Amino acid sequence: MRHILDCFFPGQDLVQQLTKTWTTNAVLCPATISGGPHLTRTEAACANTYLARQLALLKNAFVLALGNKARDRLTAAGLRYDAVGRHPSARLSDADKQASWHAAANQFLGMKPTSAAISCEVKASFSQPMRVMAETRIADGTGAVLTGLPKDVATFFQSLQNNPDYSYQAGRMQLMVYFRGQKVGGLNRKSSHWYLSKVFVRDYGSPEIMEAHGFRHVIHNDKHEYWMTTGGGALATFRAATSKMTSVQL
Repeated sequence: MRHILDCFFPGQDLVQQLTKTWTTNAVLCPATISGGPHLTRTEAACANTYLARQLALLKNAFVLALGNKARDRLTAAGLRYDAVGRHPSARLSDADKQASWHAAANQFLGMKPTSAAISCEVKASFSQPMRVMAETRIADGTGAVLTGLPKDVATFFQSLQNNPDYSYQAGRMQLMVYFRGQKVGGLNRKSSHWYLSKVFVRDYGSPEIMEAHGFRHVIHNDKHEYWMTTGGGALATFRAATSKMTSVQL
């Protein structure tokens, strides 16, 4: 947990960080079997009775849902969240989980400007969802990788730096786009193609949407699968498909 707090509150000690952080469960009622499912009506009653009232106490705080279950439960209850991060127990690579938390921290710290720059090597776990408050902004240090890209592509990624819903991270070969902390896809700089993550398409879209926008389904193996588009209009296609799935203009 300390590593995650360092992402959100760089340069502060643990006591300072904890005074600005509040964690809770998405469903504040025990299941019949520990770790088991809740009835839909139980989730709704618990959300209205407990979670909604807790969130109302901190109206101006930033809400981070850790995991798709937390996101879905908040959505079903009509409660807001500002970003989604991967749950520490998700069966994904550490890099993917770390990137989602770092993207959420970028969005969170973008509330007010500062020159602070941090590195997030997240190895911790904590409850879902998290609600946090702070006064600083992170500088992600990825601007240098935009040098040499086509002007329209560089302008697109620069526009994400202050976007309230979208952000980006730079990898060794990829520029990855995130929507409220969840990886969308991005640009593979080595192969010069744009792609959408199979997980994001599963959660927000459908194969029909991908095919309607001209994406091709690529399967390398059971762990490497995505939707790809290439050509001169690939950036516009990527933006249009993402906007269609999220209902938030990219």
